[in-house]
Amino acid sequence: MASRALTARLRTAFSTSLGSARTSHSRGAFTGYAEAQVHMVAPMLAGRLKAVNVQLGQRVSEMTGSVEARIAQSLLDLVASSGRVEGSRAVLPLALTRQEIADLAGTTVETAIRTMSRWAKDGVVLTEEHGFVVPDVGRLRALTA
Repeated sequence: MASRALTARLRTAFSTSLGSARTSHSRGAFTGYAEAQVHMVAPMLAGRLKAVNVQLGQRVSEMTGSVEARIAQSLLDLVASSGRVEGSRAVLPLALTRQEIADLAGTTVETAIRTMSRWAKDGVVLTEEHGFVVPDVGRLRALTA
């Protein structure tokens, strides 16, 4: 009985997440597989949902700090995922617009422009043709607190 209830919930979740998939064949095949392998799929989905929930909680807590802290954390996250650290210095070979920085930090483009300009003047984050340089990662990290 519990297996039927779980299967029904999974079917609803799958069909909701798949939305208006173009082919009913792929939706049917996926749903059929999920129903047949519910003992394997359910724990995987539960684990993934837990991970997403943790990430969402982290993002919400990051978004409640000051604008400087949010921009600094966004840049540090990008350095961790797409950049490289060379000693105390970091290079982020990713050219972002000020609007993209604002969107990452949940602020306005004007605030992102002011913050990045001030940081450039103070040597915290330098904008280069193909991305950004953080001369002292520790200094940027200190702004996240």
